[in-house]
Amino acid sequence: MRSRSPLTYIIIITDICGGMDAAAAIAKELMTLNSSVPVGRRTLAEHMDSGDLTYRTRDGHTVSMTEEEVRMLADVCGLRETVSLRLPILVGTDTVGEGSWAVDGKAEAKAVAALLGKPQPRDDRLRLHTPDLRRLTKMLPNAVFIVFTP
Repeated sequence: MRSRSPLTYIIIITDICGGMDAAAAIAKELMTLNSSVPVGRRTLAEHMDSGDLTYRTRDGHTVSMTEEEVRMLADVCGLRETVSLRLPILVGTDTVGEGSWAVDGKAEAKAVAALLGKPQPRDDRLRLHTPDLRRLTKMLPNAVFIVFTP
């Protein structure tokens, strides 16, 4: 079965809910999907200096990244990226095409491109497809967070 893009789901919700109620239904669903979004993201350098490899989520959970995840990122980052890359790396939905995801931010996009061996056509954004996202989340299961956006 072919996966559907977030835009496809928005169209389906719009059809089911009809008119003005669709916007409220979509907003409510996005809030539910994003209830565990990380808060107070720190830089890679801050995590390395403090030795604290955890971050908190909006719903109160603490997530621990492994030393291996942090080391993988440090290995592909220069000094500039180390002090600006925020963890976890946020990967958002991209409505350009089915199965499209995006990493925004210069340091974040550069690090992910290096890890995946992908070219980076834009300096501040990297577009991923679902197989890329699967590879990334296997490499960095706790250092990547998926955010659903309209």
